[in-house]
Amino acid sequence: MKHRAPKTSGTIRHATKIALDCVRRAATATPPPRQFFHQAVTASRQAVTASRQAVRGIPRDAAQPDARTATTVALGVVAAVTLVSTVPALSAAAAGDPAPAAAGMSATAGTGADRPVDQAGAERAQAVLGRVSRDRDRPTWVHPMPTGDLTSCYGQRWGALHAGVDFAAPAGTPVRAVGAGRVVSAGWSYPGYGMSVVISHGGGYLTHYAHLSAVSVRTGQSVTPGRQVGREGSTGDSTGPHLHFEVHRGLWNRVEPTAWLRARGLKINC
Repeated sequence: MKHRAPKTSGTIRHATKIALDCVRRAATATPPPRQFFHQAVTASRQAVTASRQAVRGIPRDAAQPDARTATTVALGVVAAVTLVSTVPALSAAAAGDPAPAAAGMSATAGTGADRPVDQAGAERAQAVLGRVSRDRDRPTWVHPMPTGDLTSCYGQRWGALHAGVDFAAPAGTPVRAVGAGRVVSAGWSYPGYGMSVVISHGGGYLTHYAHLSAVSVRTGQSVTPGRQVGREGSTGDSTGPHLHFEVHRGLWNRVEPTAWLRARGLKINC
């Protein structure tokens, strides 16, 4: 049975963007307008609701690609709460009260020259916002070995099916997870493949990285796009250092990998 998550990722991204924008504006405004606080909280709640709907009733593996988005939403909410709790002026503005002078803080003057800001709290909030921005900007799908040259495509070769694509680079070149997922095998798992890693990306799709000289992940570990999973090598049935990369729709139902990658925004032509 195929499990499909509702198409709510756009709602999540939109609501999260609004929440983060409101928090940033509130952090720099003098005095902090109460509407920014309310908009941030409302947008954050919408984002959380959308993310819950996106994964409700979906098996863990199928929901895995949405984990990065859910993390972004959670961090956005944390940033809003952290900023509001550490800058009393925001709490006062939300309640409709004048900004109070607190111990260690100066009261807001009408000109806004001295804003009542808890410096440590503001720095913590900015750190969280930085993490949100980095996570939001991280690509969803990446090349498994960007510096490698494509040397062999999917198809018949020497009278048998070559069920993947090969990339060659200097021995030991890092090999990276093409997308977020969970490691289902790592090591000497399958005859002929040498040391290899298999990652489940949800929706029944898995990627296989073979002939590695070293493995950098363990079975059951969650990985993010671009996470190093091993190093290129020549273990197993191999004639020289290279990465043999496969895409499975269900384990061992191998499909043409470059079309699968192109559908996810990666242009690798065979």
